[in-house]
Amino acid sequence: MKCLFAGSFDPVTNAHKYVVEQAIKTFGKVVVAVGVNQDKAPLFTVEQRIEMLKKTLDGLDVEIVSFDGLIVDFMKSQGITVNIRGLRNQADYEYECKMEYFNKKMYPEIQTYFMPTPSEYTFVSSTAVRSLIEINGDYSLFVPKGVSELIKKYTKK
Repeated sequence: MKCLFAGSFDPVTNAHKYVVEQAIKTFGKVVVAVGVNQDKAPLFTVEQRIEMLKKTLDGLDVEIVSFDGLIVDFMKSQGITVNIRGLRNQADYEYECKMEYFNKKMYPEIQTYFMPTPSEYTFVSSTAVRSLIEINGDYSLFVPKGVSELIKKYTKK
């Protein structure tokens, strides 16, 4: 069965990788979708984020794509009904429950599965990693192997 794991992945973190690995174990094929949000100013381009994901997920049964607009519209267009959401903490849970409600109203066929991450990822977020990048902190502990080199290449930091 094919499922979707969508996010901004700006940049991809170890927590993202964990969720994809668990989704593969549970569902088989995973479509990893990089969302394009016109209201946000990402640090990395869509192409750079896709390159980071390819480096991170090399050898895994994933399809990496980008999409613009609502996740439910993208899922409908792809015939995907399983939506994977990673949960690091209570704040993620509350946000994702709200999103699940709206998504289900717009796409009744959707089934959302929450994948809790291990405690070492409780505070690992793309936002925190971007902050470390901006202040020249050591972000390598929080991103998959190979991604640090790409971040250095893209940011010259």
